[in-house]
Amino acid sequence: MTDSTKVRNDGPVEDLLQEDNKGRECGSVPESQATAGPSEEVEESQDTVIEKLQEEKRELNDRLLRTTADFENFRKRSRQQQEELGRVANERLIADLLPVIDDFERALDSPEESADLDSWKAGVRLIARRLAEVLGRYGVKAVESMNVQFDPTRHEAIGQVVTEEYPEGCVIEELQKGYTLHERLLRPARVRVASSPSGSTAIEDSEAEEEALA
Repeated sequence: MTDSTKVRNDGPVEDLLQEDNKGRECGSVPESQATAGPSEEVEESQDTVIEKLQEEKRELNDRLLRTTADFENFRKRSRQQQEELGRVANERLIADLLPVIDDFERALDSPEESADLDSWKAGVRLIARRLAEVLGRYGVKAVESMNVQFDPTRHEAIGQVVTEEYPEGCVIEELQKGYTLHERLLRPARVRVASSPSGSTAIEDSEAEEEALA
């Protein structure tokens, strides 16, 4: 009785042990899989970062292209606007000058034998004054020259006149008017300047010395 009972008891125990070992074998993770898991996650993370950087690069390139195109279009529009403003300004100036030109033509067409010379001159002076007014509306002004001190930034000295009636360096004769446009010099006035007798002698002596040295 005792031996048979022992045999019967050993059977279930062995079965339990075998099932436990099987369970352990089924629940265990292969060594290759256990070590490969973290590496695959790192590789996937790196691929994600690379894709994100590439996408950002494409977006930045697109922005750069759009910005460059917008700036080029802005430059074209600005140039076209400046050209259009120049054309409009020229049209206005010409339109304002046409009546003055008409007045000059009428003055020139008047018969010399029937016209009074003094009245004709007065008419021409009036036309010239109208012309100066038109130019003045566009910022053109004559350079002040007569009886002022010579200014090399606005005057061009053509010669000197020895005199004691005017202080030395004073403009006493205007040969050609100078003009400015919005305070910017268009051309200097061509003038003659007063020179004292002593100053004239000094200039002549200096010129003589330079000729001797040459």
